[in-house]
Amino acid sequence: MRNPLTDEDGPMSDTDRRGQQLVQAAAEFALGAHAGHLRKALGTPYIGHPLAVAGAVLAHGGSWELAAAALLHDTVEDVGADPADILALFGTRIASLVATVTEPTRSTGWAGRKAAYLEQIARAQDDEVLLLVGCDKLDNLRSLRMEHAILTQQGPAPAKFGFYGAVLALLKDRLPRLDATLQPMVGALIAQLDESYCACSNTLGIDAAAAVAAFREHLSREP
Repeated sequence: MRNPLTDEDGPMSDTDRRGQQLVQAAAEFALGAHAGHLRKALGTPYIGHPLAVAGAVLAHGGSWELAAAALLHDTVEDVGADPADILALFGTRIASLVATVTEPTRSTGWAGRKAAYLEQIARAQDDEVLLLVGCDKLDNLRSLRMEHAILTQQGPAPAKFGFYGAVLALLKDRLPRLDATLQPMVGALIAQLDESYCACSNTLGIDAAAAVAAFREHLSREP
């Protein structure tokens, strides 16, 4: 029997079998939660985003649990899934990973939500979450460029675009403190994210460094 994970003949390990089952369950949960949920600009099914992020997580060497968290990462924030359900169905670690990348309630202002998100990432004890953060932002930048190309619409304000630069800076700051196994994975992702951020800023006509400065100034102004 050919193992789809390695493209080699031989049985799949118990770990990979359980991992695939976990990811399948997370995909089914995400499909249900995001049913009818569309991307704002293009009107495409939103589920394409968590699927892309989960695929990128695995491509960068992330664990099955991280891929499951990637599938679930917007279910609480965007479509109101109950964190207690995620905990009951997927366990403590996945629930914690999802909570780490979930912005606080939308009753908080935009800058307050982004500041809280950055603080959550900075304080995260589970370093593997940095792969999820980077893959999420990488796909969001890809979407921004696609929306600009297809709809020829104006990009976000510099301060809002600068949020991506602030996330990139945070990932770079944490990179030297990662263990020897995770560091090259996150390092390779940071290189891709850096390239994508610069390319997207050129496409949108936004100065990348000035955008980060505008974002930080915006944070300082909002109580």
